[in-house]
Amino acid sequence: MSKIENIVFDIGNVLLDWDPEGIYRTLFSKDDYYNHPLSSIVGGEIWLELDKGTIELDAAIEKLSKMNEPYGQDIDKFIREAPYHISPLKNTIDYAIKYKELGCRIYLLSNFPEYGFKIIRSKFDFFNQFHGEIISWDVKAIKPDRNIYDILLSKYNLDPKTTLFIDDLKENITAAENLNIKSLHLKKDTDLGLELKRIIGF
Repeated sequence: MSKIENIVFDIGNVLLDWDPEGIYRTLFSKDDYYNHPLSSIVGGEIWLELDKGTIELDAAIEKLSKMNEPYGQDIDKFIREAPYHISPLKNTIDYAIKYKELGCRIYLLSNFPEYGFKIIRSKFDFFNQFHGEIISWDVKAIKPDRNIYDILLSKYNLDPKTTLFIDDLKENITAAENLNIKSLHLKKDTDLGLELKRIIGF
C-alpha cells in the first residue's frame, strides 16, 4: 500500500459538531424539531443549492418561508444563526494537527454555504492549520458528485493512492473510493486514533 502523504477532512461531524436538532432546541427552546418544517429543509433541495452556491442566502430564505408558511421567522432565524452554534470536535482537530506535525499535508473538502463557511472560518483559528480547502459553494459542486473530488485532486496535485479522505457520510466515502482515494468512514463510535495508525502506519 502506498504511504499516506495527504489527509483530507470533511467539516460537519468530523471537525465540527453539526447537530441541527440541538441547535433548534437552543434557538427555540422546543423539542419538536421533527414536527417542524426545518427537519425537512435541512439537507433538502434548496439547502443543497445553498451548499452549491447556486442560490443567494436571502433568496433561499424567502423561497423556503413562502413554501412553509407560517414558519418564515423560524426558518430565517435558524438558517442565519445556525453556524454560530456549531462547536469544534477537539479530538479530530488534535489528530489533524498531530499528523500535520508528523509530515502529512492536511486539507478540507466540505459541503458548506458561503455565509456559513465564512462564519466558522473566522470563528475557529484551527482552520489556519490546513494546507488547502475545497468548499462546495466556492467551486459550485457538492459531494458526493465526482466533480468536487476531481477539483481537489487537480488543484493540489494530490495522488489518490497517497491520500486519505475522512467523512461521516457513507455516500461521500463511496464516491472517494471510486476514485481510488483511501477513505475512512468516521462514525460516532470510531476510534479515530486507532484507525489513523492502522491506515497510515504511525
